[in-house]
Amino acid sequence: MKKIVFTLMLFCFASLYSQPSAHAAPILTQDIIVEDDGMFFLAGSVSVNVADSFELFDSVFSADSWLSFDLFGFQFEQGMDDLFVADFDIDNLMAGFEFLQFDVLDLDSGWAFQGIFSFGSGFIDVFSAPNETLVAFFENAFLGEVSVAVPAPATISLMLLALFGLMLRQRAIS
Repeated sequence: MKKIVFTLMLFCFASLYSQPSAHAAPILTQDIIVEDDGMFFLAGSVSVNVADSFELFDSVFSADSWLSFDLFGFQFEQGMDDLFVADFDIDNLMAGFEFLQFDVLDLDSGWAFQGIFSFGSGFIDVFSAPNETLVAFFENAFLGEVSVAVPAPATISLMLLALFGLMLRQRAIS
């Protein structure tokens, strides 16, 4: 009887922790690189949670919010007035963004940034927000290195559960 109860309990715990969670979706991150006077430098990066996207057609998905977005040393928090569109092929995440468009404002500094990228290349505008003066224009901007991370929050719990099961099994054999 104890073995049956133990087996059922172990099965319940295993099924509880092995269910995929909403946090286990891939996170697509891509660098933004700009050229200035013949020199290329990393301007920032943008990350989107694939689970927060919607299907446009076939395998092309679109995200209208970012998980993290930094550009020229500014870390942006998404606001109501921010425009953000990132399209990607769900079947080939390592290809990165097929299309990226943003129009964001850093309220603390008063700097506004606009950018459009299509299949890896594009441009970025930098404005002084109070008087909407164009401060910089990077006509040679590129989407750089792509990384795809898949968080696994239940891994440690599953390992501890397996270790507990092995300890009980060893105790029952002795």
